[in-house]
Amino acid sequence: MQLIQNNGRKFVGSKKVSAFTLVELLVVISIIAVLLAVLMPALGKARESGRRVVCMANLRQWGLGFSMYEQEYKRLPRAYTSSTSGAWWHTNTMGKYLPNFSSKQGFGHEIITGGIAVCPSHLEAKASTVGRSYSFNFWLKYPEEDLKYYRQTMVDFKTDSKRKSRVVLADGCIDWPTWSGQTPVKDQVQFFFSSRDEINYYRHGGKGTWNKEPDRYSGKGNLLFGDWHVATLDGKDRGTLKVNARD
Repeated sequence: MQLIQNNGRKFVGSKKVSAFTLVELLVVISIIAVLLAVLMPALGKARESGRRVVCMANLRQWGLGFSMYEQEYKRLPRAYTSSTSGAWWHTNTMGKYLPNFSSKQGFGHEIITGGIAVCPSHLEAKASTVGRSYSFNFWLKYPEEDLKYYRQTMVDFKTDSKRKSRVVLADGCIDWPTWSGQTPVKDQVQFFFSSRDEINYYRHGGKGTWNKEPDRYSGKGNLLFGDWHVATLDGKDRGTLKVNARD
């Protein structure tokens, strides 16, 4: 018992002190550790889901830009050219049709980078001053362009009956020049991929990296199609895609 004085009055009270024991503290720490172990994968998936949504929104903006370009010029921008008209990622080609990007000097041209040009899951592109993530299908042509070369693989995009399933932009591809076994690009966009097997599926939920070919199909990839819709596909579904005229 303890004598307590309050405002000049004295009364008898009791004082009980409680504290965690070491065992109780260890139990609490263990519970917190278990909860973190359970929640962290879910939080990681939620973050990746958010990045995938942003990537898809980027591709939709590109689709809108390509659609406006096509309406104005009655053709698609060239995948790559040394002329002053520029390639599809040059600012003077697609710049006026796109929101939210940075224009940087690179490779002899003002190029589109940052913003909608970069997938948030593409770490190498995010770290680069001229990083870009999306790859354009080189095989898409219009009649006025020279279709006699590579006639078996070029696609007449204007009359393409498979346009809605034809890939226009892919979230990453193998490096140029493209052939089987080549490693994907680290931080710069490619201007074409020559087959559907050269599209990557590791940035969204995959366990692969850009330089490990066997793991490139371990996750999901975002794709923009010829009717300007965007879809997320699994690596095992790549055989259903249409890229060149042989598909």
